[in-house]
Amino acid sequence: KTRELPERTANPIWNLTWNFTTEYSEGDQPPPDIRLEVWDCGGINEFLGEIIVPFPRGNRVRQYHLRLRPHYSKMAKGETRQVKGTISFQLRWKGAREIEPD
Repeated sequence: KTRELPERTANPIWNLTWNFTTEYSEGDQPPPDIRLEVWDCGGINEFLGEIIVPFPRGNRVRQYHLRLRPHYSKMAKGETRQVKGTISFQLRWKGAREIEPD
């Protein structure tokens, strides 16, 4: 998902909630992890970095504050710059019984 940028800054802060649905049957394994990618889409769609965290298990909240990591196949060809920046977020798993109908 994308979101309109707050005031133009090198350190944007989005105070928002996104809800995503992950579906799998009882016989399936849940995904092993969640990947968040950060892109600067204000011009040349520059990849800024990514993080990968374990898929949440059980009904608990996890808070993260992590440094972005490079993924060179997503960066401009031949680019080897240092990835800088951090991302802070919170994950909470909601089981099917906890989801409120629209």
